[in-house]
Amino acid sequence: MKLKLPRLVILSIVIGILLRLIFALTTYHGDLAALVLAGDSLAVKHQFINFYESVFTIGTQGELKLPDHQMTFIYQPLAYFIPGLIYLPFAGLLKGLVDGLLHTNPYLLAGKSLFFPLLIYKLPLILADLGILFLLPKFFSKKKDQHLSLILWSLNPLAIYVSSMIGQVDAILTFFLVAGLLAFKKDRPYLSVFFFTLSALVKPIGLVLLPVVALYHYSLHRRLLDVIKLVSSGLLTYLLVIAPFLSSQVYRQYTLFAEHINKTLFAGIAISPGTLIPWFFITYAAILVLLLNRRISPFYALGAALLASLSFTHFHPQWLVWLTPWLVIYLVTTRDWLAPLLTLFSWLVILLSFEPSLTYHLFFGLNLNPITLSSSIASFTPHLISLSRAWIAALLLHFTLQKPAHET
Repeated sequence: MKLKLPRLVILSIVIGILLRLIFALTTYHGDLAALVLAGDSLAVKHQFINFYESVFTIGTQGELKLPDHQMTFIYQPLAYFIPGLIYLPFAGLLKGLVDGLLHTNPYLLAGKSLFFPLLIYKLPLILADLGILFLLPKFFSKKKDQHLSLILWSLNPLAIYVSSMIGQVDAILTFFLVAGLLAFKKDRPYLSVFFFTLSALVKPIGLVLLPVVALYHYSLHRRLLDVIKLVSSGLLTYLLVIAPFLSSQVYRQYTLFAEHINKTLFAGIAISPGTLIPWFFITYAAILVLLLNRRISPFYALGAALLASLSFTHFHPQWLVWLTPWLVIYLVTTRDWLAPLLTLFSWLVILLSFEPSLTYHLFFGLNLNPITLSSSIASFTPHLISLSRAWIAALLLHFTLQKPAHET
């Protein structure tokens, strides 16, 4: 990317960075405690192999016991290793902060309007978020399209919310998704599989993209061995990274076989008592069939595979950031603002349907009255919330209707 940018683009980037910094310093959500623990275990105490067990104590009968704050590590290793490595230069500053930031109302935030160590804890997420700015323009050949992509991502409310407000590792996952998508566009399937696997080593959703890359490669060259090699390369990378932790009872119980992984499989068609075919499997299989028969754009097939996991799930609002790169590229390519704006509106309604800890309670220094603000949130009727979630399924259909000729 050349350094010469229009003033509007530079202004958008500056505003985007300032917003991220301001929100990083003034908001806190309890889920950030996982990264606080990661900073303590990895950066301060250097517990690189046994960090999954580091939050537990041993009971009188030799059993593992969670501490009072009930916080543990539930994501894959890179969700904590990447932040932990970035925290290393700040280990001296983070030492001693862990206990004061682990609770629902952290005592270190009491009476403050901003707290500078929060910027350190959110720094890996902000860096991943802003790193996407360097990748998105590479999807386009025209300067005006590159500039529009920079503006859209700089001011992307989902990205700002996830990286700088709620502080979730989905920002890192999304960076790897974009890197994999770019490698896919440049016809480098093994590199694409590698980056998608890295995303799965943050949260395992990225594994659903490996068959999509492999089947598209098969549709072009009709070599079955290439399919096996592509998928195997991703799975082998995944297994090599998690292998050191497989002997850990904590990792197996709270991460590898955690119940939250099965949320995608809840909704389905009951074909007999006790037998249910998840809608995710149905739609995912349909996407693969369409791809194999060259009836769907491979670019949007990847996005649709992710959407299939969200459309029939009571997903957390931050998960929708996975799809925002596809929406930005779609908007820049087609100049169709309606679908992205409807998605943004639906996300906002879904966000407001959750508990206040995900919205106004994030601002720990404002002391907002929950009774007053709850009335405005209650005005979002269940029907509007359901309609907003239905739009996500409609977006899945919209992606599956994108033909190969519409490639970016």
